[in-house]
Amino acid sequence: MNDFYGRIGRWPTRSRVLLVVGGFVFWPIPGLGPVLALSVWSLACLAQLSMGSRGAAKRRHQTYEPVPITDTVFYPFEGLQEVVGESHYHSGIHRVVSAWKTMGTADVPILAILRPEPFNPFDAHAVRVDLRFGDVTETCGHIPAYLAVGWGQGLRPHLDAGRQPVAHASVFGGTLEKPDYGVWLSSERALRRPRFRT
Repeated sequence: MNDFYGRIGRWPTRSRVLLVVGGFVFWPIPGLGPVLALSVWSLACLAQLSMGSRGAAKRRHQTYEPVPITDTVFYPFEGLQEVVGESHYHSGIHRVVSAWKTMGTADVPILAILRPEPFNPFDAHAVRVDLRFGDVTETCGHIPAYLAVGWGQGLRPHLDAGRQPVAHASVFGGTLEKPDYGVWLSSERALRRPRFRT
């Protein structure tokens, strides 16, 4: 049925006008004329409504079209925020930490880029966290699902204005004692430098 609505919603305006005119042609026919006319007019109305729903869907999609980013802004939040799902991105996190290690500058922070994912197949409110150090950018996880709606709403005005929200990131683990990585975000400069396996 959805496929049917999709097809008639793509009919050109000329076809819908012909259906309306055809209804007036069928009306005078004795017996089945009024029934045919009403059927044709109903089809024309469905085509018009389907076209309207397609337009609304297109407008909803346009809401999420990216605005060119011209600046960054530190996203304001209090305290520390845990990132979840790091185990799925171990190799990417390791690349960022390795770049930090190679640089050898403990004073240069690792940044976390906050990106809403409205088309995420598991959660339309998901907020992805990407780590960036120098030219290396890798996904490290997501904001916890129970906080994602609020964070997404807070990020949207900045993104709509062309500002990319970021935060300071602290990376823990990657050692022999704790081989898995953990990532925490802060609105302040990271209090601990990353630790990693040598």
